[in-house]
Amino acid sequence: MKELQFDFVPAPDDPSLDADMAKAIAKQEELVRLDGGPAKTLQDIRAQQARLSEFWNKGAPDIETVEDVKIPTSDGALSGRLYHPPRERTPILIYLHGGGWNRGSIASADCTCRHLANESGFAVLSLDYRLAPENPFPTAILDVLAAMDWCRRSAHALNVDGELIFLGGGSAGANLSVVAALKCRDEGLPPPSGLVLFYGGYQNVNFNTSSHLAFGDGRYGNSTIRKLDYIVNYVPKGVQVSNPYISPLLAPNLSNLPPMWFGIAELDILRDDQLAFAERLSKEGGHAVIRRYYGLIHGFAARTRIVPRAVTAIGEAAAFVRELAGERHFNPATT
Repeated sequence: MKELQFDFVPAPDDPSLDADMAKAIAKQEELVRLDGGPAKTLQDIRAQQARLSEFWNKGAPDIETVEDVKIPTSDGALSGRLYHPPRERTPILIYLHGGGWNRGSIASADCTCRHLANESGFAVLSLDYRLAPENPFPTAILDVLAAMDWCRRSAHALNVDGELIFLGGGSAGANLSVVAALKCRDEGLPPPSGLVLFYGGYQNVNFNTSSHLAFGDGRYGNSTIRKLDYIVNYVPKGVQVSNPYISPLLAPNLSNLPPMWFGIAELDILRDDQLAFAERLSKEGGHAVIRRYYGLIHGFAARTRIVPRAVTAIGEAAAFVRELAGERHFNPATT
């Protein structure tokens, strides 16, 4: 696996880049340098990301109840973190962190989840799904389905509405959210009520899209070679990367899926995949809301401490799921 680091730091006056986003990139580079430089091994990369998340999570909203939970599965218990606002029987959103199916954790998603809970009034369950290469495809998908089932069965104990379970995530977490919705449709399982998807990757076979060609060198953090490394770790030998449960853009049909909100970073190799997926979803009868964030890069939702537009984007995602849930549940502005 290649080193996971910024390959190129844009100049502060880069006209393509949001000024606050440029500050966040520079701050991350500083944090990595102060932490001893870019980590080399995957285990060290995971540990470094968790350490640096402490900086990025500061200043995120306080939520009335935050507790670590265990989610039982057939293979043992998964860890999760439940953010619960002061409301009864709220809808719940299961949030899946990014990290290319290889890294990321509850810690790296903490600020995003706090903002989502604060802005939506929903309970938010951040899931520590199992990572590749130790647990390759389809383990993470099974973990998501298990978490959805647990939320339904434990709704009373969790003080949530088990009939209003939403999915959301960033990057690989967005991919897993879409794939879980596909699995629910294909296997006749209760579907998620809606999805909020930040800068997701929905196909893993075509790296000649205009956004890959424009940004694949890693000038804005994410790079084509990094994505390829992730895929090698995630997809076991003998499994085709064109499998729709790995590359959902290649699914035979995208009909009968839940409504989806797409938060797209303009300066991202995955931009065109998201636009293509949203367009197909809409053409095949689905409900797609597209928000393009010009000047922002992959991972912006985890940079709320420095990037105000990241907070705005999370607020727009929260408004989407609030509308789907219906005002019968609550009105966060007056409750």
